[in-house]
Amino acid sequence: MNPILRTAALAMILVVAPAAALYAQTTPAPRAASSQASVAKASNAALADGEVRALDRAAGTVVIRHGPLTGLNMGPMTMEFVARDPALLVKVKVGDKVRFTPAEAKDGTLLVTTLVVVAN
Repeated sequence: MNPILRTAALAMILVVAPAAALYAQTTPAPRAASSQASVAKASNAALADGEVRALDRAAGTVVIRHGPLTGLNMGPMTMEFVARDPALLVKVKVGDKVRFTPAEAKDGTLLVTTLVVVAN
């Protein structure tokens, strides 16, 4: 074998083999999907701060102007959420400052899983 080709082949082996081993060690194993999981992207229990801008108790929705939602990788904005439990909306009114836990359902619906008034 040509000495140049032999050196090139050896160099490739020395580079590719460790890289493949590192990839295998750092790549997470696939997880089985739970058929009972109703939330695709959880918020990792990251609470967010916001202000209630609109409320529809009959529909179970609340519009919140919020800061960054780190668990959902979203910046500050105003958006509508569906209350996972309509009872969360009983003590809330437009203008209230709130802390809440956002989540995203498998179908992309944005949910509020906890909602607490911190100031009126």
